[in-house]
Amino acid sequence: WERELTMNESKIQWHTKDRKAPISRCSQDCKPSQKRHLRGEHNCCYQCEDCPSGYFQNKNDPSECIQCPQHQWLLEENSTCQNRTIEYLEVTDHLPLVMLTLTILALVQMAVITGIFTKYRSTPAMRYIGTFPTFLIVLSSTSLCGSFFFFIIKPSAQICRVRQPFFFISLTVSLATLLGKVMQSSGLDQTLRTLLLRRHSLALCVLFNTAVQSLLCAFWYLWDPPSLEENTNMEKTI
Repeated sequence: WERELTMNESKIQWHTKDRKAPISRCSQDCKPSQKRHLRGEHNCCYQCEDCPSGYFQNKNDPSECIQCPQHQWLLEENSTCQNRTIEYLEVTDHLPLVMLTLTILALVQMAVITGIFTKYRSTPAMRYIGTFPTFLIVLSSTSLCGSFFFFIIKPSAQICRVRQPFFFISLTVSLATLLGKVMQSSGLDQTLRTLLLRRHSLALCVLFNTAVQSLLCAFWYLWDPPSLEENTNMEKTI
């Protein structure tokens, strides 16, 4: 015949501080963010150690911690890495929103100025100023304002390569046009030897400065090309 032993655990009196059953160190369960560190020669005896920051515990190998990829971060007391939230300068932020408003106002102003210059391009004042430098300054200033949109959209490798040269070349054309016009107004263009150079001094000034700026951009591409960098020093974002 069979005998059955029945044990009432509530009647057991444990001589511990909390009067609960003691935990065996050789079978203590580690937290998801901890790894097992063997104590002694027996595989069943270990102690739990916290994984370093940015590391998680692999269930397949409880004695090792694995580092999260750069595009992920570790939630506290978790055994898996979470994808980071990508943050960049967006149009919905306060500063870009103010800059966008100012940029739109500047573009509207450029459109109004272009309409006025087109309407009165045959007047003596416009002939004295010059149609070519006037429209060139307006066009380059419009491109300069338009380059702002490259800085408030999601960055990519192509945008990083385009936005800086686009901004600087637009600025160079605008400043070179003003420089050429100052040279004509002050009579410095008369110091040029040939009549052809004096007649086209403004266009030559713009072409020369734009070519120099383009060469600087080309050397920049060759020496230190722009690239997309991710800041992974923060925990939850890039």
